[in-house]
Amino acid sequence: MKKHTILIVDDTPIILDVLHEVLKDDYNVKAAPDGETALKVIREFKPDLVLLDVQLPDIDGYTVYKEIKNEPQLSCIPVILLTGNKDAAKEAEGLDLGKIDYITKPAIPEVVLAKIKAHLG
Repeated sequence: MKKHTILIVDDTPIILDVLHEVLKDDYNVKAAPDGETALKVIREFKPDLVLLDVQLPDIDGYTVYKEIKNEPQLSCIPVILLTGNKDAAKEAEGLDLGKIDYITKPAIPEVVLAKIKAHLG
């Protein structure tokens, strides 16, 4: 059976490393350190799911999300937003965009795996 491809987008190398370790046995994992790189990877590889940090050094995760959802060939890709912000107003902003899920950092590996599995079936 073909492994699903997950793109992790985060500007913190340790988070990329930890999530890669959590996912590598069950998924093909790609990584991007910023929004522009993420959009290039998404357009080229069309991953099955994106774990997307909200706070990125160039364009924020909400803007990346909007770009993904505005492109018909990418709009069906599920996106889970990663955030270190526990602000309810920011979470509501993400919900208003129609995003599918949030994971609060530091991410608990079992939660990450369970949410990914729920979205990919």
